[in-house]
Amino acid sequence: MAPWLAVGSSGMRYVSTRGQTPPMGFSDAVLTGLAPDGGLLLPETIPDVRDRLAHWRTLDYVALARELIAEAARRYTTAVLCAR
Repeated sequence: MAPWLAVGSSGMRYVSTRGQTPPMGFSDAVLTGLAPDGGLLLPETIPDVRDRLAHWRTLDYVALARELIAEAARRYTTAVLCAR
């Protein structure tokens, strides 16, 4: 299982496919939706997750979604991500 990352660790940055919007963090990207320049917001870099694929294949939809969101939202703890 992927380790849960603590608040304060470096988070993934998101950039616009049109390149005219400054990079932003996860929460800003989620709240923004489309980039102000009309582009899609994508991770600046794609993490290497090959070591987790076998584990992820065993997960149900909700558990897999939690793991993927935790990877994208590294600065948030599991408790924050899973709060209702």
